[in-house]
Amino acid sequence: MALGTAALGSFRGLIVDALWYRAYKLKDDGKYYEANQLSHIITQLQPRFPQVWIFHAWNMAYNISVATHTKEERWYWVNKGIRLLRDEGLDANPDSVLIKKELAWTFFHKFGGVSD
Repeated sequence: MALGTAALGSFRGLIVDALWYRAYKLKDDGKYYEANQLSHIITQLQPRFPQVWIFHAWNMAYNISVATHTKEERWYWVNKGIRLLRDEGLDANPDSVLIKKELAWTFFHKFGGVSD
């Protein structure tokens, strides 16, 4: 992945922008698994940018989860967002206060609050 990222050079920004647009469009069209695949590629292309991890985890835990129809589906997407932050985002950015704050907020709001 590092070699591919380096090979893209200055075109990486344009490619990432196109992927962001496509992922958002897929989510709006209800194609959640395809949007999730693009989110994974985006986080791999921008691993040291905490806001990328936060956005995609929030999108899974809040946007996609509430659009599903069963409790199991909803939990699947909430858990997927949490795992993205905890297992991948913190590995790529171990000192990121933003990622830790978002992870704590998601736990508090989804489990301790009135959301789910």
